[in-house]
Amino acid sequence: MRTHHAMCVTAESCALVTEFSGNTRVLQTTPAFHVGGIGFVNAVAWMGGTTVVHRTFDPKQMLETIAEERITFTFMVAAMLQAVLDVPELSSYDVSSIENIVTAAAPVPPPLLARGIQVLGPVFSVQYGMTESNACWLPAHEVKPLGAPEHVRRLASVGRPCPGIELRIVDDHGDDLPRPDRELQVSESDCLRRRTA
Repeated sequence: MRTHHAMCVTAESCALVTEFSGNTRVLQTTPAFHVGGIGFVNAVAWMGGTTVVHRTFDPKQMLETIAEERITFTFMVAAMLQAVLDVPELSSYDVSSIENIVTAAAPVPPPLLARGIQVLGPVFSVQYGMTESNACWLPAHEVKPLGAPEHVRRLASVGRPCPGIELRIVDDHGDDLPRPDRELQVSESDCLRRRTA
């Protein structure tokens, strides 16, 4: 069971790495049962910012809301980003308020990220997490889909641990491994409580 304390730790950590402030305006279009839905909402609330909620994802409606509400942040999986970039009249929408778009939940192909940066600017960061805990992020200044081979390879990683997160890569016996062959263990302050009957 996820504790309130753990949710607060996650909100604070997420707000820090996502660089939220009281002026942040989040557009939330993904389901709230997943960290991609509730995590950013909690983080912007932690900082006293604003959340605008859409019940479903529609690329044109998203672009309209970004323009009308001066949205500064949103979260998109690769398929959502593709749909937004494929809106024929995309260039007619004012999306200049966007400061950060987090891509997560699945790897985003480097050519799609490159296209996103070309159209929307260098506003993309990559996060890897789970509903149970914050985990890792790759800040926008390190997202270089057209960079040197090591920069492109970096996009296939999960970034670095968020503040308050301890990561270990272990084998089936819990022994540390020199490289990620098996299991990733995440530890966060009071992350989960066991349920006992």
